[in-house]
Amino acid sequence: MNIQLDDAIASPQDLKAVILEIRQYAGWFAHASVKKQLAVDSISESPAIFAGCSAFIKDCFGEKTLSAKSLDEFVQSLEMFEKSAPTLTITLAAAPSNGLKKTFGAWCRQNVALSTCNVPV
Repeated sequence: MNIQLDDAIASPQDLKAVILEIRQYAGWFAHASVKKQLAVDSISESPAIFAGCSAFIKDCFGEKTLSAKSLDEFVQSLEMFEKSAPTLTITLAAAPSNGLKKTFGAWCRQNVALSTCNVPV
């Protein structure tokens, strides 16, 4: 399966943050699944993850049913991609705005590097 990385994921740190949030969500999902199987009434709310990460999960899985195993495999695949992803360093006089970061990320994906990663889901 090809996964289209969002333009907001423009740096290795951004990808690391997404992986950490998905890992946190996967841990909650596994616990909630066990509680649901045991018919426990007090299932905690899912952890707060930023909207882009939530949309990323939905885009990647589509209509497939989420499971603890599939989320763990997804995290492992993203970690493998993180290790092999090409990087480009651009030095600016000041910290870029989020809009400029997205623009640089989109341009680089179109003109320099890969824009998708192949991960099994």
